[in-house]
Amino acid sequence: MSDEPDYLTGSLVAGALLALLALVAAVWRVGPEERLVVRRSGRIRAVTGPGLRLIIPLLDRATRVSVRPLQADLWCRTGSRDDVFALAQGRVTFTVSDPRRYASDPDAALARACRAAEQVLCGHIASRELGDLSWPGGQSRTLAARVPETAGLTAVDLELLDLEIPLRHQPVRSPVPDPDPEEASWN
Repeated sequence: MSDEPDYLTGSLVAGALLALLALVAAVWRVGPEERLVVRRSGRIRAVTGPGLRLIIPLLDRATRVSVRPLQADLWCRTGSRDDVFALAQGRVTFTVSDPRRYASDPDAALARACRAAEQVLCGHIASRELGDLSWPGGQSRTLAARVPETAGLTAVDLELLDLEIPLRHQPVRSPVPDPDPEEASWN
């Protein structure tokens, strides 16, 4: 044996470490409430469900998409059919119906879906008189069915939480009473 380093052993150890790192990067665990969108060269190759999934590092790009329900608060200012203007607060619940479309830009998808839900909520208020509006729980599923599927999100619940009717600002003008001469004297 010589005192020279064994290049073959070092190369084998380095190769084994690289192979182990590639294997760790290639194995993805997808949870029960997730989907994995796999892209290769910018095109969607697959959408996989729960379990252990194998992707090719450096070729494939994976994005996790949660399929848990998403909730968002809505605000809209609109008028009812009887010309009463109000500020409405609502809440919408979405589910991910198309992980492919949702995974491209989740924040923009949620913003577009919320705008569509706000339009439905404002339209609901505008088509009714103030006394005919249903309050929490009344028509939430019916309203949600009117929200179009937007960017991979489907509304499953849309409810009206609160309706504020601002009063016009009219200052109250009352004359300042003259002080009573008996109470005004300190002597």
